[in-house]
Amino acid sequence: MLKQSRVGFNTDRKTFEDMIYVIKQDLKRGLSPYQISISHSDFMMSQSTIYRWVSKGYGEMTNMDLRKKVKYKQRNQNTNRPTKHGIDRSYSAFCELEPDIRDSACEMDTVIGFKKNKQCILTLFLRACKLQICILLPSKSCENVARAFNALEEYCGTVLFKKLFGIILTDNGLEFSNYKLLEKSSLDIGERSKIYYCDVRASNQKAMCEKNHVEIRKIIPKRQGIDFDKLDEYDIAYINEQINSQPRKSLFGHSSIQVFKMMFGVLADNLMKVLGIREISSKDLNLTFNGFKKFHEQKEEVMQEMGVEDGVNN
Repeated sequence: MLKQSRVGFNTDRKTFEDMIYVIKQDLKRGLSPYQISISHSDFMMSQSTIYRWVSKGYGEMTNMDLRKKVKYKQRNQNTNRPTKHGIDRSYSAFCELEPDIRDSACEMDTVIGFKKNKQCILTLFLRACKLQICILLPSKSCENVARAFNALEEYCGTVLFKKLFGIILTDNGLEFSNYKLLEKSSLDIGERSKIYYCDVRASNQKAMCEKNHVEIRKIIPKRQGIDFDKLDEYDIAYINEQINSQPRKSLFGHSSIQVFKMMFGVLADNLMKVLGIREISSKDLNLTFNGFKKFHEQKEEVMQEMGVEDGVNN
């Protein structure tokens, strides 16, 4: 009875040890207590139970094993200056859109590596389903963003492209400055989207995209020797499937990919296939840099067998 009371519910020692083992292994893969709790329904353990066991040191676990909570610093709102792209493309104009239009908008940004790197990652965050699409760009330029848009439009067709990326909110970076180039359809006459810009130095106005970058940085953290010029499409596909396959509390335990499929069905399947994004199970999630390095070790072996040179530093 004493052992049962320490655990907190009626279970045998073997089951308890199995549960502790599962929790420790999943924490090492970067999963949160919530994600662990819904991934192991056979054990019937809640996230509060997991937090409590970690706090009490069961299985030699400590709070240091938990995923770091995202700390997002709010910027001073009193000094914001509107974008130079005009009032009709300002954040104020975006806020005047109907709520359902804002809720289904896309937030756009880039993730960069070292200063010397030319390649960067374009990120497109779909608010409605919290799907973040990462696309590798040869360089951080408006022309390359436009080429990525053109490719997406060809894959999706103009109708689906407008549904996904018809309204875009982004910052005032040079790579997004030529809105006419980005908005012009490559398949049809007219515009495929309309771009709105945050106030100057107020990228927190697209906070969902900014916060989701934390998930990317868990896999390819800064100051870990990741040379972005040596990333390839396989790396980007790995990142896409990891960050979009994790169950989210805000989506009632579903992943972004699952919600995306619910919303767009076969069209979603086709787009993910073209982008090389596949849904993976929770047991295959590894939202850590160590997981990324392991992926590279396996990729290098395959490429060496094929006589292809890989270049990402481990």
